[in-house]
Amino acid sequence: MKMDPKRKRSLRQLRQLVQRMKRAKQARRIPRCEVCKKKPAVSFSLFAEGVWLYTCYCTDIFERYFVRIDRWYLTSEQHREDVHRHQNDRQHAVEFERCWARWMDAGGKWLLRNYDKPKPIEYANGKEEEATT
Repeated sequence: MKMDPKRKRSLRQLRQLVQRMKRAKQARRIPRCEVCKKKPAVSFSLFAEGVWLYTCYCTDIFERYFVRIDRWYLTSEQHREDVHRHQNDRQHAVEFERCWARWMDAGGKWLLRNYDKPKPIEYANGKEEEATT
C-alpha cells in the first residue's frame, strides 16, 4: 500500500517544523552578546576600562584581550581550568570571574552540559551503544 504523496509531504513538513522548533529552543539557551544582544557570544572580552563582557564579533576593534568560547573551551575541563588559572594571575581577575558567572547564568551551564555530547547509536535490534567519534 502506497502513501498518498500529499500526506507524505505533509509528514515531512511536520518533521522539519519540529526540528526547527528544537533548534530555536536550543538557540534561546545560548548566551547572547552583552553588547548588541543579537548574536551568540563567542568570547570573553576585556575592554580598556577593565570591564569583562561576553561578546560576539561586534566588539572586535575595541577589545584589549579576549578568551574564545570555542570547541576547546567548551569540551575540555582542563583547558577551562588553565584559562581561569591564567586569568587569576592577571590584573582584572575578579571582573573575569564575574563575567564568567554571568555567562553561566545566561545559559552557559546548559551549553557546557550539552555541547557535542556523543549521542547513542540506536540499531534496528533495539540496542544502543555510545558513539566513538
